[in-house]
This record gives sequence, C-alpha cells and structure tokens, in this order.
Amino acid sequence: MDREKEIRRWSWRLRDLMREAGRTQRSVELEAGWGKGYLTQVLGEGRPALKVEHVVTILDLLGVSLEEFFSGLYDLHPGAGAAALDVASVERMIDRRLEELLSAEREERQRQLERLRAEIQRLRAGDRRRTPQEVREAVEKALSRELQRLAESAAKGGKKKRPKKPRPEEREPAAPREEGNGGEPE
Repeated sequence: MDREKEIRRWSWRLRDLMREAGRTQRSVELEAGWGKGYLTQVLGEGRPALKVEHVVTILDLLGVSLEEFFSGLYDLHPGAGAAALDVASVERMIDRRLEELLSAEREERQRQLERLRAEIQRLRAGDRRRTPQEVREAVEKALSRELQRLAESAAKGGKKKRPKKPRPEEREPAAPREEGNGGEPE
C-alpha cells in the first residue's frame, strides 16, 4: 500500500465530511484551537503530517464516528452483522496501518543513515592523514553546505542558483600593498 496515497485518501475524506457538515477548514481550526492555515498544512502535503490525533479531533468536531469515517473510506457497511466495525476493531486497524507507515519511514531513515555512514567511510579511507576530529568536521561542513544548498533551493522554488563566491579561507591571499604612495606599486 502506498503511504502517500493512503494519507491523501484520508485527507480528502476529511475534507468531504467537513463540506457535508457545512464547515470550513478555518471554523474547524478555531474550534480545535489550531492556528490559521494549520489544517490546510495537515490536510495538504506539508508539515506537520496528518496524524491519528488530527483525524479523531476533526471527526469529533464534525460529530462523525470512526465507524462512519472508515466505512466511507473502505466501503464497509456498518451494522451488517459480523462485518460491522466497532471502536476496538477500528483502533486495531489504525494501529496496524500506523505501524506499517512507521515501519516504512524507519526503513527509509535507516537507508539514509547507511548512505551517510558509507560516505563517512569513504572520506576516512580517502585521506588517512586526517584525524577523526578533522574527518568529523569535514563531514559536518559538507552536511551543513548541503543542507544550506537545499534550503536555498527550496526558498527559491528550485530555481537555478548563481555560483557561490569563494569563502575567505578558499580565496588566494591578496598581494601586499605598499604604503606611502596610495597603495600603488612603484
């Protein structure tokens, strides 16, 4: 199951329920004590991500039960004998789904960590003259530059960036000026 697709489904279902109840996102935000635009972020693809706490709060404010919410999402028919959902089964279903989502997220973070460790090993292997502290500083500097580049790129909307000016430590030293004649060489 695709995590992003499933979260979008939940978000759209919540939007539909708000519309059916004649409620705006802002009215729900105010009643929940959330700031302006918070719900737009939660139901969009921004941060913070949609959480079960958000779903339960919104449903409570709309007067919609978990059974109704999940019945509408997964074409379940409440009250159909043994197939009917009760709160405990919904909670179990949510717990299982969250565990699946968290597991996928943990796996991605583990892959990122492994790539970072491999890069550190590559740096260490490439220059045995460096002390562990120097390697750590080099890695931190590289990570910092990359994070800065990503932040700048995101701030510019992914536009091409101009070439960076060399940092002071990367510049060649200037020729010394001679004094007495306005800095002009003789």
